[in-house]
Amino acid sequence: MKVCKKVEEKGHTTYNEVADELVKEFISLKPEPGIPAAPVVPAGPGDKKVKGQFDEKNIRRRVYDALNVLMAMDIISKEKKEIRWKGLPSNAHHDLELLEREKSQKEAEVRKKRDLLRDLIMQGVRYRNLVKRNQQEEAETEAAKAGEEAKDEGKAAGEEGTR
Repeated sequence: MKVCKKVEEKGHTTYNEVADELVKEFISLKPEPGIPAAPVVPAGPGDKKVKGQFDEKNIRRRVYDALNVLMAMDIISKEKKEIRWKGLPSNAHHDLELLEREKSQKEAEVRKKRDLLRDLIMQGVRYRNLVKRNQQEEAETEAAKAGEEAKDEGKAAGEEGTR
């Protein structure tokens, strides 16, 4: 959070400038009452580095890590060694894009369903017309058969009368 605030305050700066300021702030922090200050002692036997130097390098690494994260999130931009504050991402713009994308997907779904419904209605109409035509053909076939049977009965009756 401190890294973000530092870059925002400055507007444009460098990695080293931010790291230097934060290291100075960290080192200049006075310990709270009752908590002893961290002693500056060698880090290990035969090691010439002191704990304070180790902390400084560690802080710098974390500052660089934080700046890289801010860059990845498009909050800052980097040109060569200069860092520029772009601003925190606005959720409103992102939300608007998501909603517009969702709206267009829903509209596409509605169009597909409307087309499907129209096809189903047309299929139902064709089915009813087919059933109606088949019933008419069946009725015509039955009428023709009945007419043929009546004709045949009339012929048979006429033949019996002539005998």
